[in-house]
Amino acid sequence: MFMKNLTISGGFLLLAITGPGAYSIDRLLNKKVVSTRYT
Repeated sequence: MFMKNLTISGGFLLLAITGPGAYSIDRLLNKKVVSTRYT
């Protein structure tokens, strides 16, 4: 049970540090793909 809780808290910590990125709910609801052009 302890290892499961440690794994879940580690996942939340990783998500808090890196941000949701492609798995963001706002991105899924917006359904707009913003293309960025780098020159």
